[in-house]
Amino acid sequence: MLLAANSHAAIFRCVDASGANTYSDKPCASPEPSAPAAGNPTAKHGEDAPVAVDGAHEAKAAKILQALQLTSAPGTEGARALRTVNLIAPDLVKQLDPANPAWTPQHPKWHVVLEFVKSDLRKDVESALRASTFRTNQAAAHEYAQHAKDSEMDAMLVYLNSSEGARYITFQNELKSISNQALDSLMAQEPITEDEPTEIVLKRRQQLLALGFDSRFATDGGGPTLGPSAPGSAAILKNAARREGTALDTLYSEYEGYIPAIATFNQSATAKRFFVAAEPALRTNTALSSEIGANFASTEFTDYEQRWRAYYGPPVRSSARTVTMQRAGTTSVVTSRYVNYNGGQMTRESAALQCEQRETAAYGRVHHFAADGNYQAGLKAIQNTCRAEQNLPPL
Repeated sequence: MLLAANSHAAIFRCVDASGANTYSDKPCASPEPSAPAAGNPTAKHGEDAPVAVDGAHEAKAAKILQALQLTSAPGTEGARALRTVNLIAPDLVKQLDPANPAWTPQHPKWHVVLEFVKSDLRKDVESALRASTFRTNQAAAHEYAQHAKDSEMDAMLVYLNSSEGARYITFQNELKSISNQALDSLMAQEPITEDEPTEIVLKRRQQLLALGFDSRFATDGGGPTLGPSAPGSAAILKNAARREGTALDTLYSEYEGYIPAIATFNQSATAKRFFVAAEPALRTNTALSSEIGANFASTEFTDYEQRWRAYYGPPVRSSARTVTMQRAGTTSVVTSRYVNYNGGQMTRESAALQCEQRETAAYGRVHHFAADGNYQAGLKAIQNTCRAEQNLPPL
C-alpha cells in the first residue's frame, strides 16, 4: 500500500557465533572459514572483518546515530510519526475510489479528504511507532557497531561534541527536513509552484543538497546502486532544488560562511569511514521502518475505511450514450447522459462524523494550548464517544 519509494522490504534476523541477533535487509552471510586480518591494507572499507560488539561498543554506536538524528531517541518519535503520516496518507486516500481516474491530487476534494485521513492517522501513529522504536534503533546500532572500530567512533564523537560538530548536526537536520518536504510533495503528486530557477541558482542548490546525508551515503557509503527515485539520487536532488528553492536559498544564506568547513569534514577520513560503516545500518533501519509503516497503513485502512468513505461521500458516476437512428431516409442522433449518485440516507458513520466535527470545534476552543499528545488523546475520546452514540465500534 505504500509508494514505490517505501516499498515493503524483507528483513532477515541473523544470529552470530556469540548468539547476538542482527537485523538486515540482506540474507544472512554464510560463516567464513577465515577472516581478513584487522587493518589489512588491501581490504576495502566495506570488506573489513566485522568488529566484535559488546554492550559499550553498541551503546556508543547508538549515541552517534541518535546525535545525528539518523535514528529516533526515546520519546522523540514526533518527527518520524509526521513523516510516516505524510508518506502513507496519499495511498490510503487513493484507495477510497481506486477505479476513478479523476480521483487524484488535482481533484477539488482530494486535499480536504487527505487532511481528514491525516488527522485520524496522527491520533494513532505515535503509539504505533513507539513500540517499534527500540527494535529499529537496536538493529541499526548493532549493524553500525559491527562495521566501526572503537577508535573511529571516538573520533566521530570528538567532532560532534565540538562547536563545529554541533553546527554540522544542525545543518544536516535542517537540510534533511527540506529534502523530506520535497520528497513528500513529490509522492503526493503536488505540482511545483516555484518559478524555474536559473542554471546558476539550480546548481548552487544542488551543491548544497549534495552536502546532506542522503547524498553522502549514496556517494560514499558503498551500498547498492540507487534507483532514480531513491533519496540521494540525482533526480531527487534536482526535484528538491526545484520544489524547495526558497527554503534552500534561505539555508544557504544562513550557512554560507560555514559551508566550506562542512564540505571539508564530509571529505575527511573520519566522515568517509562513518559513511561506509553506517550505510548498512541506515538500510536496515529504512527497511524495518518501511515494514512497520506498511503494517500500520494496512491496520488503519481496515479500521477506518468505512469512516473515510463516509467523509469522502458516494462518488458520482456519469456516462453518455449516443444512438444513431435511420428512419424513412432520415438520420437522427440522440445523446443521453446517465448519472448514478448512490447517496441514500445519512449513514451512522456520517452522523458520527457530524457529531465529532461539532464537538472537536468546541474542544479546540477550550484546549488549544494543550500539549500535542494530550490534545490528540482528547480528540480520540471525542471520536469514540460520538461513535458510541451511533452504536459504532471504537477506533
